[in-house]
Parts: sequence; structure tokens; C-alpha cells
Amino acid sequence: MEEKITLCAFGTLKRGFHNHSLLQGADWIGTGLTKRKYLMTTVDKRPIDVKTINEKSIQSFRKADLTITPFPYVLENQNKHFIAIELYLVTHNILELCDRLEGVPYFYYRKTVEAIANDKIYQAEMYFYNEQYQS
Repeated sequence: MEEKITLCAFGTLKRGFHNHSLLQGADWIGTGLTKRKYLMTTVDKRPIDVKTINEKSIQSFRKADLTITPFPYVLENQNKHFIAIELYLVTHNILELCDRLEGVPYFYYRKTVEAIANDKIYQAEMYFYNEQYQS
């Protein structure tokens, strides 16, 4: 049986968004939050709206956000807000398709982070905007 990798989806890979079809065949784990704080922004670097839930500041990319940005960036080195995520178990093939979509390693890079879902901590792959990227 092929080893599967846990993947965090926070933007257009989430359910209901146009790139979710790349996760066809992936196993749904659940929704949750990143364990660490980051910053989610629009393409022009405006922060995505923040909600406070149980005294935690949380950023969540919503369909309405597509009117202001085609996709979100998450900046790794900004200790600002928890990011709402969906977790999936994916095959290496699905992960390669997602890497291609995300422009790894140039536009985004992928890193293992801790994410919390279903009252458990998962080691999961997450995409971060490569601030060194030059267009």
C-alpha cells in the first residue's frame, strides 16, 4: 500500500473551490487550525480578514475573498494569526500535482508544519509564499 502524506489546504484547494478537484481520491481528515501563527494575505499583500474565536485570531480564506484576490498567500515568518485549514491524506501523485499548481519551489515552497484537527496534532505539508520569488 502506498504511503500517504498529510496535506494542509487553506486556499483554492479547499472544498467548494475551483482547485479542489486536484484532491480527487484523497482521504478527508477534517478541518482545523495551524498550531503556529502565520499571516495570510492577498496577492497585493493585504491581510485576509481576521475573526476572533475563543480568544484566538484566525484567518480563513472564503469564497467571498475571491472578489479581492485569485488565491491567498501564507507568509511563514509572520507570527500573526492561526490559519483555518482542511487536512487530507494524499498520495505522492496528488502531492506532485498540487506542487505543480503551487509553482514549487519558485512561487511557493512546501514545509511540514503542525496542524490541529479532530483534537489531534498532525504533521502536515503546507504551502508558503516564497518571498524570494521574483516575477
